[in-house]
Amino acid sequence: MAQKMIKAAALAGFALAAASTAFATPISYTEVGDAGDIVTGTVQTVTGAAGSTVTSINGALTANGGGITDGDAYKIYISSPSAFSASTTGFTPGVNSFDSELFLFNLNGTGIVMNDDDPGGSGSQSSITAGNAFTAGLSAGYYYLLITGSGMDPSSAGSLIFPSWTDGSDATGVYGPKAGAGAITGFGGSSNEGGAYSIALKGVGIAPAVGTVPEPGTLWLGLTAGLTLLAAVRRRAGKPDAQ
Repeated sequence: MAQKMIKAAALAGFALAAASTAFATPISYTEVGDAGDIVTGTVQTVTGAAGSTVTSINGALTANGGGITDGDAYKIYISSPSAFSASTTGFTPGVNSFDSELFLFNLNGTGIVMNDDDPGGSGSQSSITAGNAFTAGLSAGYYYLLITGSGMDPSSAGSLIFPSWTDGSDATGVYGPKAGAGAITGFGGSSNEGGAYSIALKGVGIAPAVGTVPEPGTLWLGLTAGLTLLAAVRRRAGKPDAQ
């Protein structure tokens, strides 16, 4: 009987440890077909195992007619707003070799933050840096992340939503929307920039399945309880049975 209890406690501990590891499994999402740009087409939801962390999104901005006017948008789950960042810098040749822009939107289409050229001086690639004033105070949840070629800027009722280098703003700035800007309805201008991209992400994951994936702290408590039970069973197994 004691041996069975020891095995059961050990199995419970291993299962909890495995669940804790699965919670933080990193994944990289790849665009399926052509993602929409919020205004046209279908925004792609970044999917994977519940509780996983998402380290990157990979895709391509493709030519449409005479130039590249493609924009790709993804529905992402920001699990840690204070740590959230998105960047197209620091990848291998052939990827992120064009002048990009990154934008973050609420699901109702209103703008949150954007960047054209990396504030860190990496050139024409883009970075929405962690801890900026526009994302640090967000709640964990779903948002739209949009990538375009430089010059293809989201607009609302014909006016640009964010400051842009086209209106004289510093391209290296991390900007929130202009005062009074509404939800995205189109784009001001177009771009002949495009190609393969990889967006490095932090603070992004796959939302835990409700009722099925415990929080890491809960997993740790469960594992500790299992190990405590195992120790108690072993102590009990070393004593003679009471008559």
